[in-house]
Amino acid sequence: MKQKKSRSSPPHKLHRLMKIGRTYPRTRWTLIILVSLLLLSFIVGEALVLSQFERDDSKSAHSHYIIILGSGLKNGNQLPVTLQKRVETGLMYWQQHRNSKIIVSGGQGEDETIPEAVAMRDYLLKQGVPSTAILMESRSTSTYENLLFSQKVMDTDRYYAPGTYHAIIVTSNYHMYRARYIAGQIGYTEYAGISCPSPLRKLPVSMLREYLAMIKTVLTV
Repeated sequence: MKQKKSRSSPPHKLHRLMKIGRTYPRTRWTLIILVSLLLLSFIVGEALVLSQFERDDSKSAHSHYIIILGSGLKNGNQLPVTLQKRVETGLMYWQQHRNSKIIVSGGQGEDETIPEAVAMRDYLLKQGVPSTAILMESRSTSTYENLLFSQKVMDTDRYYAPGTYHAIIVTSNYHMYRARYIAGQIGYTEYAGISCPSPLRKLPVSMLREYLAMIKTVLTV
């Protein structure tokens, strides 16, 4: 009896790519260059993000406005750990500079029952901050809008001359570089910052998302 010839298994995908690379050398080098550029941009982007992890201008800078950036609510109306740390950090600075005003900045997401600014304000009121020391920006849905709409709040409050925007920005460590970058792009005169720690379990995902957000920011702001 004749033995049936065994069917050879299909080539591995890696082998196929190698064959394509040998057949089309220009395509191979184009892919290598693109991957290298992507890797380089990731390294540079993450390095910039890390450069602001320990930023603390609380002793060297003073501003009449403290802008606390929102980051979403849990269960529709409660501060998650990340946002609570931001609010508590801003509160600590205000306690040392009680002539300053706190701008709580954050709108209402689709899964939220109140704006982030309202939740932050309510938390600060419970901590003893008088309502006269809190200004609300409750329309923003992005970091860009946080800072842009906060300028309009400052214009209405009229502490500085029109078109002059001094603020100390309070946000998470992974978020500080982009926040300050945007502030510089949209006309903040001075934009000090205080970075607050983030939950370690969420940090890898936050860092990756921040890299992607940085690309979008550089291209659009």
